[in-house]
Amino acid sequence: MKVAPDNRLDSIEQEPSGITAHTRGPNGTWWRGSHLVGCDGPRSTVRKLLDIRFPGRTAVERHAVAALRTELPWPDQALLHRVPPWRTSGPSAAEVTGRPLPDGVWRLDWLLPPGKDLVTPELLLARIRETLAGWTEGPTRRTNCSTPVCIVHHRLARRWRVGRVFLAGDAAHLLGALGTQGLDEGLRDADNLAWKLALAWHHGPHETLLDSYQEERRSVVAARLRAADQALPLVRGGAGLRAVVPGSTRNHDVLLTDGHLGRGALGAPGAYADSPLAPLHIEAEIPVDTPPGAPVADVRVTAEDGAFVRLRDRLGRGSLLVVLVAPGTGVWERKHWVTAGIMPRLAAAVTALPHPAELLVAESYPGAAAHTVLLVRPDGHLVTALSGVRPADLYTAAEATLGGPARTEATAGSR
Repeated sequence: MKVAPDNRLDSIEQEPSGITAHTRGPNGTWWRGSHLVGCDGPRSTVRKLLDIRFPGRTAVERHAVAALRTELPWPDQALLHRVPPWRTSGPSAAEVTGRPLPDGVWRLDWLLPPGKDLVTPELLLARIRETLAGWTEGPTRRTNCSTPVCIVHHRLARRWRVGRVFLAGDAAHLLGALGTQGLDEGLRDADNLAWKLALAWHHGPHETLLDSYQEERRSVVAARLRAADQALPLVRGGAGLRAVVPGSTRNHDVLLTDGHLGRGALGAPGAYADSPLAPLHIEAEIPVDTPPGAPVADVRVTAEDGAFVRLRDRLGRGSLLVVLVAPGTGVWERKHWVTAGIMPRLAAAVTALPHPAELLVAESYPGAAAHTVLLVRPDGHLVTALSGVRPADLYTAAEATLGGPARTEATAGSR
């Protein structure tokens, strides 16, 4: 990787064989590559150069945000106070939420009253001290605190792909209300796109595969934006949809706290149920607790070297994952069962797939019977679950996941 500081992108030129970008600055130059990904934020220059519209709403809400390392009495729980009991009534008593992050860090969000009144760092620090004292009934140790003011935007780019150029992260979408943090979705964009670009680079253009990035990710983010717009009147106590959506105030609070923890309708990763990469007419397909297109459960598996690892630890390597559900294998060393039963036939089928794949074995998987075979994408979404070893069905599902046979440069052209 090469970082070019103090440079600004000012032009993009696409050709059938690649893309050229020009940056201006002290060391301005031309850059040549196969594809370009615009991850350049809400005011994306890439998006503007491509003349892609970015409709939506600004200032849906304003939040004061603090990230700090502290100890609170509720580890791994999302916290919500509608009207904090340690505050008096009025705008200063606005809702506060807490979201646990790794390494003992908490993110705190205070809903600010409407308007554009200046929120000074001193006021934010006072709010932090008051909130922590209210939650812990006394002084709380804290370090590494940052206190920005976050204005919530809901925006969605009309297109996420133009030829060899892609948009990702805040350049493609802005969403921040009710725990639907843009960073989470930006990382999911990267997970979705990275393995597809790698495959196109190493094995030739796969236009269906590359097109699927926009179709999968944009539909998921659009659905999350719709869910947030529908939920806002409920969780903020307004009338809105309260008359037509069942559930108590407590249910609405859980909707909000689950969103901050990455769960539920407002926080859980989306599923690619209608993906153009979904295989059709797989005769041996059977249901498990994970629907096709959804993220797989993080079960313990045995890797090809005999090590016990988590399934999610094998993601992000560019390979397909084939998981055999075989109860009892966890109590024996791999050498005792790797050549027994259906394993040789399954290993041969995995070797014959149209893309490198890793064979893993799990003691169990939610909703799966013994000898179920799962095919998992490199980004952790389930392709299909098959009953037993079906080499032809496994190959068909893998080929569909890759967007079909690769096309040559001459037939692919520039989209």
